[in-house]
Amino acid sequence: MPTATTIIKSLASIIILPGIFMTLMGLGIVPLDEKMSDIAAPFLNPSFININIPIKPFICILGPCKILGGLSLKGIGPMPEWFARIGLIIAAVCGGYGHYVVGDAIVGPFVYFGMICSLYFIDPLTTTKTTTTDKSKSKKE
Repeated sequence: MPTATTIIKSLASIIILPGIFMTLMGLGIVPLDEKMSDIAAPFLNPSFININIPIKPFICILGPCKILGGLSLKGIGPMPEWFARIGLIIAAVCGGYGHYVVGDAIVGPFVYFGMICSLYFIDPLTTTKTTTTDKSKSKKE
């Protein structure tokens, strides 16, 4: 029977599919979704700084990051899982804010954020194992 960790990591690894489509959109193979431009707008052209980051290079970088993060949850690829968890949490928070700005529901990013955060409680990355040896027993024998 699969453990809760396996189930959560499998569900969280679904981020690979949007990552593939983001990469394809960034490369121009798949038509760019205009809704994605609206969701990314607070980060591409923030009101407090006068910068204009083009959407295609942005999602061409974000897509592979999501792919690598999702694969890392399964233990595949060069990215350490601790780094992937942090990146996926940040992506969920930023995605939630982008959806909020355009008036979409933020339930999806919020649930994804919760799934990744729950991994820190049910599958900690650092485990400490202390082993003690009883020297008094070994001397008597």
